[in-house]
Amino acid sequence: MNRAADGGNLGWSRGPGTAPGKTSREGQQALALHPSRATPDRTAAVYDRVGPFRASVPSAPCDGRDGTPFPTAALRCDRHEVRHEAVACGRSSWRGGVPRNCAVRRGSAIYKRPPVLRSAVVCFGHQRLVCSRCSAQTREEDGMRSVTRSLTTVLTVAAAVFVPTVLVAGQGGSSTNDRARFVGTYELVRTEAKDPATGTWAPTPNYNSNGYIIYADTGHMGVHIMPKVRARFTANPPPAAEAQAALRGYTAYFGSFEVNDKDKEKFVMHHRFGQINPGGDKDVKRFYDFVTTPNGSQQLILTPAPADGGGKDKAARRLVWNRMLDAPLSPEEKRFVGFWRLNYTDSYRTKDGKEVFHGDRVETRAGTSYIIYTASGHMMVHLMNKEGRMKYAGAQPTPEESLQAYRSYNGYFGRFVTYENQNPPFVYHSQQGSTNPGAYSEQKRYYQMTGNILRLGGPPNLNDKGELAGGHLYWEKQTAVK
Repeated sequence: MNRAADGGNLGWSRGPGTAPGKTSREGQQALALHPSRATPDRTAAVYDRVGPFRASVPSAPCDGRDGTPFPTAALRCDRHEVRHEAVACGRSSWRGGVPRNCAVRRGSAIYKRPPVLRSAVVCFGHQRLVCSRCSAQTREEDGMRSVTRSLTTVLTVAAAVFVPTVLVAGQGGSSTNDRARFVGTYELVRTEAKDPATGTWAPTPNYNSNGYIIYADTGHMGVHIMPKVRARFTANPPPAAEAQAALRGYTAYFGSFEVNDKDKEKFVMHHRFGQINPGGDKDVKRFYDFVTTPNGSQQLILTPAPADGGGKDKAARRLVWNRMLDAPLSPEEKRFVGFWRLNYTDSYRTKDGKEVFHGDRVETRAGTSYIIYTASGHMMVHLMNKEGRMKYAGAQPTPEESLQAYRSYNGYFGRFVTYENQNPPFVYHSQQGSTNPGAYSEQKRYYQMTGNILRLGGPPNLNDKGELAGGHLYWEKQTAVK
């Protein structure tokens, strides 16, 4: 019997390299599971964790070993309230299940103990800590997305595929300061299209994307949106045709934003400093609505203005974003929060603990690249060459144009965790998506923060001279946009 529903412990088998926890009867590591307060459509469980654990779920649904499709589910993970699809296919063995005191919504039905206990796969730790009470076998995908790390994590499996949004009194009307309401991190929930005959909105068929949009109180903004299923590159650098496929459906840009909440049709302007499309419009208009769902989630609906300059009633598509709650960040993590612009990069070499070289200052992407950390524990990177980017000749890029755009603009998004008590201290960037398809990983960055300058550098490599060789990126924290 699973004692989790009765307030007992749920056993977890521990992968190699993870931090120690409690020990179960089988001698495996375990985590204490305590029931938490439940709402009619949400049942929560609090996992007390020791050490640098993480929760992860695979990125896309697949079939089980018996050929039965896994149902689509969603994980609402503690303060992030992150949606994810069910399970993923890959190369190695994977086990997973949904604890009894979690809930899964499929269609209009809610199961506090799903009849098919394979709606989600949960694991912990950098080396993956896997639930030991499992009901189905799946296969792990190499690029599993990290979900969260904190000493106390609320893991809720809840409403997923489509939760209708409704305007709530005071939420959809005028605000004395809508600009302040924009500030935060939002996850893309779905896209919708308008039926031209009836004027009603409906979810886009076969929607399969994920991404985030971030607005800062300094007036900066950034966005990444990508298809969930993308073919991996077969070489580095990739063939031109593969670069073209990788950019198809991928949106990424950064800049500033300006809110007009005085007009009847309120809108926000995104003033792009840079974007993955080297010739895209620099200013884009989005009509907006703030809404609240029946389960209390705060959402932002952005409706792109028609290209012909028409009003909101002429728009044909819109994007629905779910606001991410602020995370209980550590004091050190709070120092990271903000928009940081790249000043320059350099390189160094050390041998026997002594520096033998430090120089090669490079400014190829200086001033046109940003790294973003948010109060919700998310992060985002935009790295763009400041010169030499060529506008596409047509509406869609050729393979060669795609390769040039890809090589001059890189980025990724996900979550971050600092380990300031290590020597030297480092931050983990847990990627959920990247311009490089399928290459999602834990990016370890040693850091040094001096005033408003953040120096980041990956682990060095050993060269043929027996030296440790590495590089640094120097980022400057941004103040209010002028």
